[in-house]
Amino acid sequence: MLNIYDVVMKIQLTRPIILKLLGIAFIIFFVHRCTVVNFNFFLPSGKSVPDLSKTLKNKTFELFKVIGSIWNEIRYDPQNDFFLIAQSNAITKLDAKGTRLYYLDMNERDPDGMPDNMDYTQATSYVVSWYGIYDLSKEKPYLEKFSKVINTEGNMDKDAWDLAFQNLYETSDVVFWGFRKSLKRAWLKPLYFRQNGKWIVLYTNEYGSGYRMDKTPQYKMNNKIIPQKFNRLYLLKDIQHNDSYSDYLTSGNQYDFSNEPESKLKYSKRASIKTLYFKKEEVEHGPYTIIPVQFSGTAVNKLQFENSSITFKSIAQKGAGLNFYPIETDFFIFEVADEFKKENTPSFLYYKYPTSWNSDDNEGVYVIRKLNNK
Repeated sequence: MLNIYDVVMKIQLTRPIILKLLGIAFIIFFVHRCTVVNFNFFLPSGKSVPDLSKTLKNKTFELFKVIGSIWNEIRYDPQNDFFLIAQSNAITKLDAKGTRLYYLDMNERDPDGMPDNMDYTQATSYVVSWYGIYDLSKEKPYLEKFSKVINTEGNMDKDAWDLAFQNLYETSDVVFWGFRKSLKRAWLKPLYFRQNGKWIVLYTNEYGSGYRMDKTPQYKMNNKIIPQKFNRLYLLKDIQHNDSYSDYLTSGNQYDFSNEPESKLKYSKRASIKTLYFKKEEVEHGPYTIIPVQFSGTAVNKLQFENSSITFKSIAQKGAGLNFYPIETDFFIFEVADEFKKENTPSFLYYKYPTSWNSDDNEGVYVIRKLNNK
């Protein structure tokens, strides 16, 4: 039976070993969590893995870029079976297979000669210029000039304005509210009407109009919301990434989408993405400190589409030091709603790196489609 003396002696003998083990553990932790030394010696280097700069394909599907920038909005028109990808200063139309049909540069000059952008009115197929409207649902879109612009000064009599609005609303097949302000009166907002194939603009009035900005603009008369009249285009959804939608902000479950039509639709995934391994290459420190907070480096990813896969590399980030944030590759995979989806409807991969200091040329929107879908 051990006495207290024997116990004390054993502790004293093992203390150096324990301290050495703790020291080794600390060194391993420090190297692993605070430096760019990689311990995954037996993993591939990633040099032979392709990135997204070229079209990637296997026997089943292909992955190719259609837009080379971030801050995009992707929508689908189930009635006319096409996609729109809107950027801040351009918009691209894709057919049902993901092939580019039309590109519109939205840069223009206003009537005073100042540089400006046309407006893409969300959820519609319409791009609004100072001089007319492009209807992107048409096979060959062109600038359809305004036939009439009413109330640019905002000083119409209230009764006359109400009568003009009622007549235009009742006799127009397309009605929507725009964002662009009047050059003459900044508080006036445009209301657009297509009457007998001709576009008419009616500006809101000086006396107050009930116009309200939200995700989409709303217009009220007598405390009643006046519905717009147009064929709606729907956002896609990534159900794996915070239930994110394909709008400019890639809005996820941190936003309230309960009033949007997309919230009533069901979405299911056909494609998924998994990071196989991550190689640390740079370390970012906290402001004015030497404390490591984040690694950036190369990730090798596997894109699974139905029953086959493609492997490629990308930039990724991961928590460093005492920040144990997992690997983040910043990929979104957007799908069309189930009720609109067909057998060969493509999926979309959106690569949107969150910071500019270590972004790369692979950012943008990619089409994922079956090879028999050309």
